[in-house]
This record gives sequence, C-alpha cells and structure tokens, in this order.
Amino acid sequence: QYQDGGTHASHHSPAANEKLSSADGRASYGGTAIAGYNLFTKRWSVQIHLEMADHRNNNDTVPMPFVTASPAVADVDGDGREDIVIGTRLGYLHAVTARTGRSVEGFPVRLGGMISSRVIVGAFSRERGEREILVLDSRGCVYCIDARGGIVWSTRLV
Repeated sequence: QYQDGGTHASHHSPAANEKLSSADGRASYGGTAIAGYNLFTKRWSVQIHLEMADHRNNNDTVPMPFVTASPAVADVDGDGREDIVIGTRLGYLHAVTARTGRSVEGFPVRLGGMISSRVIVGAFSRERGEREILVLDSRGCVYCIDARGGIVWSTRLV
C-alpha cells in the first residue's frame, strides 16, 4: 500500500507530488499495490499497481483502496502458474498472475461492498470441478467466483 503526497514517501518527482497533493498538504490519492521480493536473487520480482482513489476536495466518502487481509496464492485459471488473489476496500476482487502481474482474464470483479477478509480458493462445487474463490464483503454477502471472474452464486448472511 502506498499513499502519495503528505508525509508519506513517494516514487514521484516533487513536481508530480505537488499535483497529487491537495491545497492543505494532505494526500489526494491513495492506492494499492502488490510487490514481490525474491529472497534468492535479493531483487524485486514483481510490482503490481491494483487501483487508486481520488481524494481531492476532501472526498472522504470514497474509502481508501487499502488491502486489509493477506492474499491467497493459488492457480486460479488452471494454467499451472501461481496467481495472487486479493480483495480491496473499494470492493474489487483482483486475481493477478504472480510472475507477470497481469490480471487473470475476467478480473478484477466489482462486488457490492468492501472486502476486508481473506479470500479462499478451492474446488467447492463437485459438479463444476474447477477452482473457485469464496469472498465475504462488508454487507455480509458471500460470493462464489469462478476462474473467469463470473459470479457462480451469492448469498447474504445478515
């Protein structure tokens, strides 16, 4: 997670930071990213920017796009490579290829509420026999998402 402007470190130039900050010096944009560090090569292996939110003009009605839970790592699309699956407070479920950082086809998926819990990846439907993702949003809805980003089913718990 990163936040541009304000007192947080940024990868932008001072001129770019000036454009990103509001008049009172507060950060105007917030964003979410995934970074992978290879312990063997001691290098950053992947950096994936997921989403940003505009907070200019004190627009506090839009939540910052933070990630509050650990990602799940699994082969979502069946290509034999690990994918990273994570939900954000803006309500998006992301599935990205761990090696390249590209979105898995059909993702991200916009759900109804913020996603603050860890997602679960597995084969939950016997008749389908493929990987699916279970995710709970802040409205109390559980979603079952297929490997192509389609909603298989959803139910409200509360």
